[in-house]
Amino acid sequence: MAAALTSIVEQSNGVEQSNGVDEVDPTQSEANSALGSLPSMLPILRSVMGTLFATQLGNSVGALALSVTGSNDVALPLFKSFNAHLIPQNAIGWGEGLDIPEDEIRIFLALRESAAARLFAHTPWLSEYIYDAVSSYASGIRIDIQTMQEQAESAMNTGELDLNNPQSIQIAINQGLFTPEATPKQEAALARLEIALALIEGWIDQLTTQAAGERLPSYAALSETLRRRRATSAPTQQLFSSLFGLEVSPRKSRECAKFWSDVKAIGGMELCDGRWEDPALLPNTDEVSDAKKFLESTTVPDDLSGLI
Repeated sequence: MAAALTSIVEQSNGVEQSNGVDEVDPTQSEANSALGSLPSMLPILRSVMGTLFATQLGNSVGALALSVTGSNDVALPLFKSFNAHLIPQNAIGWGEGLDIPEDEIRIFLALRESAAARLFAHTPWLSEYIYDAVSSYASGIRIDIQTMQEQAESAMNTGELDLNNPQSIQIAINQGLFTPEATPKQEAALARLEIALALIEGWIDQLTTQAAGERLPSYAALSETLRRRRATSAPTQQLFSSLFGLEVSPRKSRECAKFWSDVKAIGGMELCDGRWEDPALLPNTDEVSDAKKFLESTTVPDDLSGLI
C-alpha cells in the first residue's frame, strides 16, 4: 500500500504539462505581468504540491494507525502475508461508548479481519488490481498551464493569491486552487477502485453475517454501528477520501453485500468463491444491483451446442 501511494507523490513531481503559455500578454495588466512568470514557477509548484501530498499522506497514515482494528481494515492488506491480525488497543477504542461486552466486540472485529484475510489469501490478483487503480489515477495527473493562469489571474484580482509570496502559493494549493480536474482516465480508475472496495466490504459483511448473525447476541447492534461509522470515520473512507476525494457510499456497500447474498442463494459459496477468480467475473457499478442477470451474462453454458 505504501509503495502504491508513494508512487503518486512521485507522479505529482513529474506530472505532464499542457500548452497555452504563449497566449499570455504581459502588457495587459499587473496581474498578467505576474502570470508571465508562472511557467518558470512550475518546478516550485510541483515541489510544493508533492510536499503537500506527502504531508497529507503522512497525516492519513498517522490517523489510520489510531483507528484501524486489524491489518486488513482498510480493505487492503498492510503486510505481505495475508494473515489476520487484530490490534487489541484499537479494537477496545472502536467499542468505546457501546453498551456491548468487550468479548463480543473482539469476536465481531476478528471475524471481519479473518474474512478479509481469507479473501486476499485466495485472490492473488486483488491487491495488485487495487494498486494498479491507484497508480492509474496518479498517472493521469497533469498541469494545464493555461487553466492555471486563468485560475491564478482570478485569484490575484480578488487578492487571494500573491505569486511573490511562497506562503500565499502554498495556501492556495492547499485550498485546492490549482487542483487539476479529473480526466476520464482518472474517473475510470476511481470507478474501478470504488466498486472493488465496495465488493470487498460487501463480501466481508456477507461472510460475517453468515458466521455470526444468529450466534452473536449483539451482532445487529455492532453491524449498525459499523454502518454508521463507515459513512464518516471508517479507515477506508479516511484514506481514500483524504487522498482522492473517493468515498465508498454505505449504500454501495449494502448493494454489494446483497449481491453476494443473492449469488450465494443461487449457487452457494462455491459460486461466490469462483467469482473472485478474475476481475472480469465481478460486476461493475451498474451491474451489482441484479445478481441473477449479471450471472447469466457472464456464465458460459455447459452445453455449447445451442451457440452453433
